[in-house]
Amino acid sequence: MQSSGRQIARPTVAEHATVYADDFEAGQRIPLGCRFVSEEEIVEFARKWDPFPFHLDRDAAAKSEFGGLVGSGLHVLAILQVLEFEAVLHRTAMVAGLGFDEMRLHAPAYAGDTLTGSMVIRTVRMRADGRAVVTWQGLLDRGDTRVLSMEGAAMIRQRPTFPEVPDDAGRSE
Repeated sequence: MQSSGRQIARPTVAEHATVYADDFEAGQRIPLGCRFVSEEEIVEFARKWDPFPFHLDRDAAAKSEFGGLVGSGLHVLAILQVLEFEAVLHRTAMVAGLGFDEMRLHAPAYAGDTLTGSMVIRTVRMRADGRAVVTWQGLLDRGDTRVLSMEGAAMIRQRPTFPEVPDDAGRSE
């Protein structure tokens, strides 16, 4: 962002963090909300990133194994990512994402579907350097049907600790 020729620094996610690694615990389930998947969104994503006919063309999709227009697996993963970000990660003292494992597409996401997301915390491994590795299972469902699952991992800061100040600190005698 520019103003009067000077660079204005944007605050980082960590500077606005209210959620730290310490706030997560194994087994914790975090609801992420839901997202409607429109035909327009499917086609727009597919044009740029995954141009198979069953993502782009309603008639071709109707004749495919899916029987209708379906979202790309990468698009569905991106939907989970944005739900995770909007629900919790934007407030998290994130250092870096470490990766995704075991991503599975269990069922197609059709145009007109509403997908509901959740995260289940798997592990929180605290480190001596003030950071932790947090792993979770990310899930997207259409009603009772699982659409996507994956395992995610991220490096997240631990809650800052401050040195204790003696009770009489700052008092003049």
